Amino acid sequence: MRLGKLFALAMVALCAMSVSAQGIEFMPEGSLLQAAVDKAKAENKLVFLDCYTSWCGPCRMMATKIFPTQEVGDFMNPKYVSIKIDMEKGEGPAVAERLQVSAFPTFVILNGEGAEVGRFVGGSDAKGFMERVEKNSVNDGSASLDARFNAGERDPKFLLDYIEYLNGVYRRQQCNVVAEILLDGKAETFASDTTLMKVFMNHLSNPYNPAFIYATKHPEEMVAQVGREKYDNRIHSVLYRYSNSTLKKDGNGGLVLDSKKLDDFYSLMKECNIAKASHYKHDVLLRYAESKEDWQSYIASMEEYAGADMLDWVMCTKARVLIDKCQDKTVLDRLKALLQTRYDALSSGSRQPQVVKALKSSDVTPQQRLEEYIKILNGENVKPA
Repeated sequence: MRLGKLFALAMVALCAMSVSAQGIEFMPEGSLLQAAVDKAKAENKLVFLDCYTSWCGPCRMMATKIFPTQEVGDFMNPKYVSIKIDMEKGEGPAVAERLQVSAFPTFVILNGEGAEVGRFVGGSDAKGFMERVEKNSVNDGSASLDARFNAGERDPKFLLDYIEYLNGVYRRQQCNVVAEILLDGKAETFASDTTLMKVFMNHLSNPYNPAFIYATKHPEEMVAQVGREKYDNRIHSVLYRYSNSTLKKDGNGGLVLDSKKLDDFYSLMKECNIAKASHYKHDVLLRYAESKEDWQSYIASMEEYAGADMLDWVMCTKARVLIDKCQDKTVLDRLKALLQTRYDALSSGSRQPQVVKALKSSDVTPQQRLEEYIKILNGENVKPA
């Protein structure tokens, strides 16, 4: 009986070992991409790179439900050296920038020289995943298109096909490169060309490009073609993304601010008569100050931002950060004065409340929220509105 039990336990252990060995065999956590490339070259394999983040739902789904299956492991392990890199930690931010990874999960296939063979974005079931890996492991994907572009091919039809491919795999920086070529010399005429207008609306992301600057200074031409709302949304999208690019992850969970890039960008927005230039600038400064818990800089930016007509609901949102996190009484007193000034202006009618589409369904007005926060800062026990 005892031998029988020992045999049964041994079988269970063997089964457990077998299960644990199933699935994709990723390199140890913290491995560098170059180590995976070197290993792939030595073993005559390709590199499979999983670009993920900790907060990405589809990333977690792939990691827990698809990658561990024997079917996928049997397919991947003989042909690929597999590595997972968190795009927000360690070398992740640098890899994300170099490979132009901006959506998650992104899966990149590299050869033994470290050159990209293909890529695809998003989760799928096991069958779909293996099909996409196989399709993107041959040089008729991004590698051949990149090679043609890098060799100097500039036929408009090729460029349009190329940019659509790049858009499909979220290589936004390269999309912009191609868009600038297509729009070169056409800053004042692209609005009347349907194809070039699509390129501008979907792919241009450089606010310093002559076509973008012209569009900000002559909005009527684009508004006539696409309408005011689409025009405003496009301009905002470019400005918002570029302002965000002045903040970089440092690989340790912190942020690094490129102050000169932000200052130059602010000057450009003022030159282009962007009405809410201060909003883009101070949104960056506030996020940076919060990441450093530099509450003196945070409140100073809030005060300057308020002078540039900070939206009521934005003031409430930014104030909540200080209420929740800051213990400096001098900072909180400055915050209370700032909120009181805005509240008094709304109460007296000298300032009209701003209507925000996203807040229409809320029963709480920004004015009510300001009153609540002022009471909290006065030490009153307040039931949240």
